[in-house]
Amino acid sequence: AKKELVQAIQKLPSKSQFNLVFFNNKLHVWSPKLVEATPEAKKQAVYLIENLAAGGNTHTYDALRVALDLKVEHIY
Repeated sequence: AKKELVQAIQKLPSKSQFNLVFFNNKLHVWSPKLVEATPEAKKQAVYLIENLAAGGNTHTYDALRVALDLKVEHIY
């Protein structure tokens, strides 16, 4: 899943906006608001994804609630 997420982020057009919400037994939102898909933002996001370790429970409800609160067009 990491590989596919990295590929999706790398393909984002520069005028796109995105954010990352990670969850297991804790919820972590990468940024408090959507981030422009600049080369630097994509690089930071990819670094975070590649260094993420899986573990713990999956609190999907909390993650989905946060994602919906960001008022995004799509959630993957």
